[in-house]
Amino acid sequence: ASFLMIAALISKIIGMLYKSPLSNTLGNNSMGLFNYAQNVYFILLMIASFSIPQAVSKIMAEKLAFKRYRDAQKVFHCALLYVIIMGGVVALFCLFGSSILVPTIFLSGILGTFRGYFQAYRNMLPTSLSQIVEQCFVAVFAILMSTVMLNKFSGAEESVRNAWGAAGATMGTGAGVASALLFMLFVYW
Repeated sequence: ASFLMIAALISKIIGMLYKSPLSNTLGNNSMGLFNYAQNVYFILLMIASFSIPQAVSKIMAEKLAFKRYRDAQKVFHCALLYVIIMGGVVALFCLFGSSILVPTIFLSGILGTFRGYFQAYRNMLPTSLSQIVEQCFVAVFAILMSTVMLNKFSGAEESVRNAWGAAGATMGTGAGVASALLFMLFVYW
């Protein structure tokens, strides 16, 4: 629990620190579009993978306590199947409106299942470290990609430039989830 608390605190601090330079980079209009996209993302993420880490952790821990290792693995595999299906459904739902968020929503459920897997074994370190890795990649890529997009569309109409700046910032979320999932797959392997 201490690992998770410290990791959550570090992640929140990183999140707080990158928002100011991101806001300066994007400006008010692009930042407003980015915040709107983030709100939509969080709602869709809740639909696709609500409480998966906690559920996987609790059910697997129960199976492990009774030395039912195969049943614990079945829970893990069923949870992966569930998040792949639900993540796929939600990703398909938003495919046309916000295609940059699609892979992020799909991968978030899988990441959550792996986090729950390690928590079931009472190993909080992989989850904690993956949260920090995720937030670092979110911060770096959000600022980097928003800058790239704003520069690429510098000659475009202001509304187009704002939209692409926000889209660039949103790519940070995808980079964060992908990096954390790769970290968890490495630890699992």
